[in-house]
Formats: sequence, C-alpha cells, structure tokens
Amino acid sequence: MRRLGLVLVLVAGCSERVELLPTLDLGGAGDGGVTLPTATGPACAAGVAAGLHRYAACTCTPFSSTRMLQTLVFDSTGAATSHSGAAWGTSGNFIADKPVALEGALVAAGIVQLGDGLTTTETVHAAAGLSSTNATHVSGDAFSGGDVSGAVTVAGTLHVPSSAAVGSSVSAGAIVREPVTVADPCDCAGAAAVDVAGAIAAAAAHNDDGAAGLDPGTLAASASLPAGTFYVAAIATDADVTLAVHGKAALAVAGDVTWKGAFTVALDAGAELDLFVGGALATQSNRTFGSTAAPARVRVWTNSAATLVLDGTPTVGALVTAPNATVDAPGGVTLYGSLLAQSFTTENDAIIHWDQAILALPAACGAAPLSPVR
Repeated sequence: MRRLGLVLVLVAGCSERVELLPTLDLGGAGDGGVTLPTATGPACAAGVAAGLHRYAACTCTPFSSTRMLQTLVFDSTGAATSHSGAAWGTSGNFIADKPVALEGALVAAGIVQLGDGLTTTETVHAAAGLSSTNATHVSGDAFSGGDVSGAVTVAGTLHVPSSAAVGSSVSAGAIVREPVTVADPCDCAGAAAVDVAGAIAAAAAHNDDGAAGLDPGTLAASASLPAGTFYVAAIATDADVTLAVHGKAALAVAGDVTWKGAFTVALDAGAELDLFVGGALATQSNRTFGSTAAPARVRVWTNSAATLVLDGTPTVGALVTAPNATVDAPGGVTLYGSLLAQSFTTENDAIIHWDQAILALPAACGAAPLSPVR
C-alpha cells in the first residue's frame, strides 16, 4: 500500500478507495472506489453519482425540443427490467414539439407543453400545468399544479388544484382536487458541490502515472490503468483509442477532452473509471465515447461552463455530470447511462438508454440501493 500525506480521510461504509484529496491512500487491490472532494467533505463517488443520476436526463434550466425524444431502460448487469425508471426531469418548463416516448416518468418544475404528444410508462408531474395538441397517454397518475388541456389520457388519477381547469378532451380514471406541488427534480446544487478543480489539482500533485507508464502530457493513444489516481494535461485523439481499466481508477484531465475517433473504455469485471475534466469536452465523429456495456461504471465529472459539443452523431456510454455546461448535440445523440447538465439542446433525435444498474451503485459505499423515479 502506498500512503501519501499526513492523515487518511475515512468515509463511513467505504474502504480501500482511491482518495482524490491532497491526502491519498490508494489501497492495494483497489476494492473500494473513488472518493470525491465536495463542499461538505469527502464523499463516495459511486453513491453521489447514483443520487444525481436517477433520471435518464435532468436539466438545470427549462428544456425545449423540436425533435423526437426517447428514453429506454436496460441493466448493464443483466438484471431484468420493468421498462420503467428512465425518467426525464427539468428544473423549469418542458416543451416538446415532436413525439416524446419515455420508459419512465416526466417531472417538470414548470409547465409541460406537448405538440406531438407523450407516451410514458409512469407518471407525469407538471408544476404549472399540462397541455398536449396531439394524443398523450400517461400510464400512471398525473399531477398538475395548473390547467390541463388537450388530448390527454391519464390511465390512473389526475391530481389538480381546485382552481385548475380540466379541458373537455381530457380523460382520466379519476380526478382528485387537491393542492399539487412538484419539487425540483434535478440536484444541480449537489452536482456543483463536487470539487472537480480540487480533484484535478490533487491528482496533478500526487498520482500513479509512473507506475502505469502514463505520459502526463496529452493522452492520444491507447493506455492501461490499474487501480489508482492518474493525471494528464489533456486528451486529444485522432485515431481510435482504448483505455483499458483494470481496477477502480480516477483519471483527472486538466484541460480539454477531444476525440475524433472512438474513445472506448474497456472495463474489467468490477473496474470503474471516474473521469474529471477541467476544460471542454467535444467529439468530432460518429464514434463511441466511454462504455455502452457498463455506463454506470464510467462517470464523467465537470464543473466547467464550456459547452460540451457532441458533433456528428456520437454514441456516449457514461454518467455525465455537467451542472454548469450546455450539452449541445446538433446531429442528435445516443446515450447509454445518464445526463445531468445545465441545459441540453439538439437539432436531431435523442435516445437515452438509462442504466438501471445506477440504482445499485451505493452498495459500493456500504449504502442501500436507491429506488427508481416514479
């Protein structure tokens, strides 16, 4: 075991983990996970990621789309799914002109305004009202803090305040008049509290680059990482690159991450990668970034306000936490995992395959699994 610094910071329920703090204890077998520096102290990365990514997508500002949106559920561990849980959340209005198909709930801390309608296997929560020009089908209950109008069918119960108007074309199994409040679904403050800059600074000062034969300059070729903490100034790839990860590893990138070819993360059984990005993240290809086989075990953290540009039509396999960034996918995107961002824009279709295995991540921190969004 290699110990750096004066004191080992311990976190309840976690052991032998990579410490992204000025004090590091990398452990031997790397059976623990990465510890995040946060505004309130160290925290287990897997547990923090699970709490932030219970939604397939969550935006910290209102969301508007002119293209088709779809969420699907899969489980990277091979466990069975019930085709529910892949929720969409927004800290404001949700406005969509084209069809929306969710294997999960829709939660908006504003109005929900639909053009070509919505199908959801779960519930709808709209803080300020719900309207749909074309047919919308809600399999569960619907909760609206304002008027409900248009071609809306609720298989369960429609919950609305006594002052709300319910249009004549609205159909529901039952209507209950009661106060309706919708909490902000996205924990943007919690995401912003992760000290990405501090993690990068600590990794720059103390890392295992030498043991892994890793050049601290620009990573532009395939590499192999054991358990530990690693640092590079930037990642820039023109050709296809594979990052083979053999343990629970943290890779801190001071600058930008740019890929033109595929940037594949190949994980051994039980291996994980937490990637901390200090600059921008951008693709210029139609290739894959991360791991579509196990996206819950590839976690991207950035507090940069730089736009994350997913140019082309890339496939991303990761939990992307970017509370200050606009994620722009002009050509559309297929994501395996989950996205939390300041905002998300696309000029083409977006499909998100939410990884149900996210809910089990807290077990690595000695905590109970989370429940899906209902």
